Amino acid sequence: MTRKVALLVEGGGLRGAFAVGVLRVLLERLGATSFDGVFAVSSGVFAASYFVANQGEDMEATWRDLVCNRQLIDYWNILKREPVLKLDHLIDLFKGSVRLNLQHIYDSPAELLFVLTHWDTGAPAYFDAKRPEIFDLMRASSALPLIYNRPVIIDGQRYYDGGQSDALPIKFILDRGYDRVLVVRTRPANYRKTRRSAWGANLVLPHSREARGAWVTLYERYNDALAFAENPPNGAVIHQIAPEGLTLSRLSRDRGTIGAAIDEGKKMCSQYLETHGISLLD
Repeated sequence: MTRKVALLVEGGGLRGAFAVGVLRVLLERLGATSFDGVFAVSSGVFAASYFVANQGEDMEATWRDLVCNRQLIDYWNILKREPVLKLDHLIDLFKGSVRLNLQHIYDSPAELLFVLTHWDTGAPAYFDAKRPEIFDLMRASSALPLIYNRPVIIDGQRYYDGGQSDALPIKFILDRGYDRVLVVRTRPANYRKTRRSAWGANLVLPHSREARGAWVTLYERYNDALAFAENPPNGAVIHQIAPEGLTLSRLSRDRGTIGAAIDEGKKMCSQYLETHGISLLD
């Protein structure tokens, strides 16, 4: 029986350093074409793109050296009325010094999909990233409210951070025809969101009552996705690789802390492969 295997990379701002470590080991052990589809949300789109492009070294170097201190998170930007999250700087890196090989992505047999959130409705939108606007899709999927509180225009529509609508699109992936999913988490396996997760909806998204209402239920949708992963439909298999001792936060800037998260990702992925081998791909 032919299996369709998907890789899902969770977001989480700088917690995405953990995913970088996981994906670096997956590249080394399994290769860039080991998954039929790669799905990513929020900051997970960066590591996922470099994974599909088979650029593990560039991916790791970026996160170890080019997003620490004030390079990506700069609170002084508040005084300049600029976003605290310097997404434009990050995208410039992907176009320049750590250039993302777009041709490798376009030529990859794996599909690459990003999750975005519609600015006016709060509904999730799923985009094939293999298009000329891939950098705008990256920017939109990771445009976290409050610290990058401005929409990104795609096809004439306004979008922002995908994690605010479908942070773990596991059901979407299965509905798309996949029956094996490896989920790379950036939170511990037992983490669940609470109602307090929606504390700032009225402040963060003042543009639409409909969007605010969708955002308030974010914690429920996140927890429902995890419950679904624990009890998938017959024939579906969901694996997870999650951190255990992660100390960095969404807005961490310390180089050592970010590097330690990458190292933990490598360790947890190696342990996963030692336990499961490549059974997920069978």
